[in-house]
Amino acid sequence: VIEPGDRYELDTAGPAHVSSSVAYRSCRSISGLFWLATFRTSNGYHHTGFCAPARCEGNMLNYWLRALLKNPMTPHDVASTVSNISLRELAHVSETGVRWVASGPPGSGTTSLAQWLASHPGLRLRWERGNKYFEGAFGNTFWEHLNWHLLPRDSFHDSSFEVESAPGESLLGIKNEEMLFMPAGRQMFADIPGARMVVIVKDWLARVKTTRLRRVGLLVAQTYSRET
Repeated sequence: VIEPGDRYELDTAGPAHVSSSVAYRSCRSISGLFWLATFRTSNGYHHTGFCAPARCEGNMLNYWLRALLKNPMTPHDVASTVSNISLRELAHVSETGVRWVASGPPGSGTTSLAQWLASHPGLRLRWERGNKYFEGAFGNTFWEHLNWHLLPRDSFHDSSFEVESAPGESLLGIKNEEMLFMPAGRQMFADIPGARMVVIVKDWLARVKTTRLRRVGLLVAQTYSRET
């Protein structure tokens, strides 16, 4: 699907998006499962996405991957020295169930916005456990490797992510600034059906003040840490 080891700039919606998106949708249309394979060869680690039959499990997936790599476009030293294979089933960003995104310029109050929205009984917020800015929903897999708009399906229910829940039916949301400012992020947002983005705008002088205070606070904390 994608040449092993190929990498693309994350701020462009280029070949990685077009080819892997088409491949994923084509795979699902024939009831296949799409996998992210990470493996080691004699010249380093590689990543690639591939489609396999839905009933292809366990060691059969390894055999399937090795067979796919034995094609004229794969360098011989890659195909013949594959080891340490790690496989995770991928899902498309449109399958995450995300219905709203809190975004805005850094230092404009996006963290407060996300928390405020999550306090609504009809909304809930997902973020990475321990992330004080309430970011990292579904981990960094949104930006991982060349399949930036695909993510491991098991991350949907990963216990390492917090969800501020509300009783009854509620709409799932995330905080993500890249979906506003990066071309790849905007393409990702466009791929989520029915999603809405709430953007906070802050006076630029107030933003500068917030950023300065944050940096001063960080400097003071670092100085204190060295002294103690």
